[in-house]
Amino acid sequence: MRFEFQTSFWEQYVGSLTILLRVPSLVAVMAVIPLIAVLVLWSNINSGSFGFGSIAFVVWAVGFAPLLTAVSVWLARRRNKTVVGSYVFEIDEQGIRVSGAVFEMKLAWAGIPRVVETKRFFFFFISSQRAHYLPKRVITTDQQLAELRRLVSSRASQ
Repeated sequence: MRFEFQTSFWEQYVGSLTILLRVPSLVAVMAVIPLIAVLVLWSNINSGSFGFGSIAFVVWAVGFAPLLTAVSVWLARRRNKTVVGSYVFEIDEQGIRVSGAVFEMKLAWAGIPRVVETKRFFFFFISSQRAHYLPKRVITTDQQLAELRRLVSSRASQ
């Protein structure tokens, strides 16, 4: 199967956040800053020094991970030529081949320890924290979707 597509900033952002939320260690790290903010807010309320600064800190802390992800995606799209332009995913019995204007990568199924399907994407994890993703919007027929699921399930069981 062959899929050719371009991704928008928004799609890369949602994909990146989804990957973060699928990695327990990253979720734990992302939760630390809002937890600290809640403790600081609670301390400020108890000490009577609650004010606009306390609220602003909590808002910043809760938005830290999404904001950091947005900045990372934006910088990658500006500085990394492998992130922009058309992608081509070719998926078969041997594995996946991902290419773009300035790169080509081939992975055997043995190098893909986990594949996760979500509402919007297929994620092909190459490590516990890194994944290549195929947007489901490029899968145009139910037949393609069924074939991709068959390939993934047959390879994941090996």
